[in-house]
Amino acid sequence: MNIEFIKQMLEKGEGLNCEFKEARTSLPNNLFETICAFLNTDGGYILLGVDDNGGVVGIKQSVVQQMKTNLVNLSNNPQKIDPSYILFPEEVEIEGKTIVIIQIPVSSQLHKTSGEIYLRSEDGDYRARGTHQLAGIINRKLGMFTEQRAFPTLSMNNLRPELFERARRLMSAHNTNHPWAQLQPEELLNIAGFYVTDPSSGKKESFVSSCFNVW
Repeated sequence: MNIEFIKQMLEKGEGLNCEFKEARTSLPNNLFETICAFLNTDGGYILLGVDDNGGVVGIKQSVVQQMKTNLVNLSNNPQKIDPSYILFPEEVEIEGKTIVIIQIPVSSQLHKTSGEIYLRSEDGDYRARGTHQLAGIINRKLGMFTEQRAFPTLSMNNLRPELFERARRLMSAHNTNHPWAQLQPEELLNIAGFYVTDPSSGKKESFVSSCFNVW
């Protein structure tokens, strides 16, 4: 990552899209609240090894790699962030000290951590409360990301069956023992995330529009 860009973030301070956390020897307890908030709002950067005032305190070198590994594993764990969202932290040296940068995009999905939905406002994270806030998040995401729009009136009959067999051949070409290659069409759509619950109505088993971009 560009060092000048990092310095600009340090000078500008925390805000809607930037958060500092000291994390000298371990991941902060509230880290995934911020990750969840960024995913649900406008995305942003988390700088580990930086104090609240933008001072570079650094991360103990002997724990940096383990910290990055833990972060990747936890971000891929639906019990920590639901649905999971794999992150790729980057190690950077600045002012002679090591910090870790986590770039988090805005997600098309609605994420929870510890059973709570978090949003970002100014330089803080807060729990989403009430149906009006949840409806606002969902509507905003539907306006930004068409691939998560549900079509409950459509069915398997709207899909081309020969494409399922083509998908199986592609899987087997890369991995002869691919675990998805033997799945039935509905199972394949479900595990690939195309066959989901409509967040606006709560009705289960609705196709999302990205399904029809593929099929």
